[in-house]
Amino acid sequence: MDEKNPKFAEGLSPLEDEGGKKTKGFHSWFILILAVAMSLYHLYALSGLTIVTSVKLYAIHLGFSIFLIFLVYPFTSKSREIKTRFPVYDFMLGIIGALSSVYIIVFYQDFIFRIDNAPTIPDLILGAITILLVLEVSRRTIGLSMPAVALVFLVYAFVGYYLPPFIRHRGYDLERVISHLFSEQGIFNIPIGISVRYVFLFILFGSFLESCGGGKFLIDLATAMFGGTRGGPAKAETVSSAFFGTISGSAVANVIGTGTFTIPMMKSIGYKSHFAAAVECVSSTGGQIMPPVMGAGAFILAELVGISYLDVCKAAAIPAVLYFLSIYIMIDLEAAKTGLKGLPWADLPKLGPLLRKDFLFILPIFALIFFLVGLKTTATLAGFWATVVTFVITFFKRETRMGWRKFLDTLADGAIKATQVAAVCACAGIIIGIVALTGVGLKISSIMIDLGGVSVLLSLFIAMCISLILGMGLPTTAAYIICAAIVAPSLIKLGLPPLGAHLFIFYFSCLSAITPPVAVAAYVAAGIARANPVKVGFTAVRLGIVAFIVPYMFVYGPALLLKGDLFSIFWASLTAIIGVSALAGAMERWFMGKVASWFQTGFLFASALLLIKPGLTTDMIGFGLLAIAFIPWAWAKKRRGL
Repeated sequence: MDEKNPKFAEGLSPLEDEGGKKTKGFHSWFILILAVAMSLYHLYALSGLTIVTSVKLYAIHLGFSIFLIFLVYPFTSKSREIKTRFPVYDFMLGIIGALSSVYIIVFYQDFIFRIDNAPTIPDLILGAITILLVLEVSRRTIGLSMPAVALVFLVYAFVGYYLPPFIRHRGYDLERVISHLFSEQGIFNIPIGISVRYVFLFILFGSFLESCGGGKFLIDLATAMFGGTRGGPAKAETVSSAFFGTISGSAVANVIGTGTFTIPMMKSIGYKSHFAAAVECVSSTGGQIMPPVMGAGAFILAELVGISYLDVCKAAAIPAVLYFLSIYIMIDLEAAKTGLKGLPWADLPKLGPLLRKDFLFILPIFALIFFLVGLKTTATLAGFWATVVTFVITFFKRETRMGWRKFLDTLADGAIKATQVAAVCACAGIIIGIVALTGVGLKISSIMIDLGGVSVLLSLFIAMCISLILGMGLPTTAAYIICAAIVAPSLIKLGLPPLGAHLFIFYFSCLSAITPPVAVAAYVAAGIARANPVKVGFTAVRLGIVAFIVPYMFVYGPALLLKGDLFSIFWASLTAIIGVSALAGAMERWFMGKVASWFQTGFLFASALLLIKPGLTTDMIGFGLLAIAFIPWAWAKKRRGL
């Protein structure tokens, strides 16, 4: 998220001015041609029609991305002149970035064998330039946070010998660091591979779905289903964010994509500004954990754990349902407390006519699920064919049909949006490369394992704090990659299953977007709602409290990750749903139609924790505490009856 450049942060096309009109001139057309070429090449390379070696494919992807970023993202927020002309320095830097990739492709056979063993002078020069360019494009696209972390690791690689024993290493010279990072061990590592093979196609899929009106359809569908119920606009927002998560996977993009419609609706029926903004940012953050498309981080998770993306989606399903269920219930209870109603049904889209008119927009989602689940294809092919299906259905209706210019603009839009993820992944490659070179990950793992000898729960709490702190101000993808390199190995060595360990830190990497003091999604939502961002952040944490609890529960009870026999999974899901309902009542202090006493609130909260955690003993105690919470309500009801 580039907070300094809100136009680009919103994902708006650089081919449009502030009024949404198409810009003209050589600059715009050059970007259009370059971005379209990037999309077409990726579609060809990933369709299965050809085979491209990994490093060549990564180099082409990075070359395109660096060139486009220097042309699209200004050096500073005040550099608005790039909309109408090329700054010479940006154009030259883009050319240099592209030539570095061309160098790898041309000299690939020799390069791949010598770079991390006996690099030549040109290798080192271009390697150093590429590292600097990656840091700069990361700064332009997501701000200073990620490059600053990468720079700290770079400095650590050089000065490690002079540091305290628990993080000391022998230190490395400039040649060794550059050659290591300019290889498959660094920039061209797993993260950039995920950006190429998975993320790009799914971002392009989302661009096509949005371009033909699919994004608006998902919002209208949620509004038609829930807009007229108690607190309806907020419920519609929650559902639409879950839908929108299937085409975005970004908290900030979700906030902007749905919040501009739903926040004013929520305020119009009486929700306070900070609450409306909090509902938006917590729901949008949940879009990143909602299958079937969970964002770039989920693809990286699958690759690192060594399982299929479909397995990740399956494991994330129950926690995602619990997350959105808790938000939905709290919204309903808030509306009950404050006497809020829904929107008039007469003013809402009608579900039947809406489905009859736009049912074709559901087909791409079904196509994606069909290829992933039915045909068990790779996520790459599923994303490719879902994009093809989306393009094909645009021809069935005149208003969605794409002309050549709209088709090219959509291809360009997908490529430009994907460059941010490419920059993040390349910068993450620098961090991962340094972690592998210096062994700092093993040192941190050793420290956490020592703590785990005292308490695994303490280690999990520390892992949560590290994930939240490292994720502050960073996109989820970047935050997760860093934590996966530093924190996940230690959790696995403590005995946690790899999937549970990685999902644990993935959850908290997502939640860093709503956790004060640096809560990027909360700041964006607060801007739309004109609310206090700090208040929005803390309200969002309260609404999303279940997401701070569930990761601990699925670590101790894998049934929530669909691990175990059918009855165990069913029972764990049922008790967790009851527990989440109790937790919502405790957070809202609303129980059985009235404000809960502190006595009831405490018992509701305790019973919720015990019921969410799988296990017969904890379930029985949880049901007992829940029954105790009913006593004051039953007593009061009996007295009223008398």
